[in-house]
Amino acid sequence: MNNRETHKWPPALIERARTMREAGEFNRAVQTRVADDMNFDRLTLECGHESLLLVSLLELMKDPKTFTCQDCIDKWLEHEASL
Repeated sequence: MNNRETHKWPPALIERARTMREAGEFNRAVQTRVADDMNFDRLTLECGHESLLLVSLLELMKDPKTFTCQDCIDKWLEHEASL
């Protein structure tokens, strides 16, 4: 989901989400890592969301056991903005 095109979040809400992200609150355990094509692997996270990542980035990250879930961040932003 690309919220940049459909939503303009209030700056204070974005700052809260950034702080939470930096604190690791959106980190999720990697359940599976599967080759998607020559350049990308698909990570399935404990929350059920998936992310495609460049293999070279994953190698730099030294095969991460957790990953920040952008879908969870987006859902949190949507929820908080609706309050």
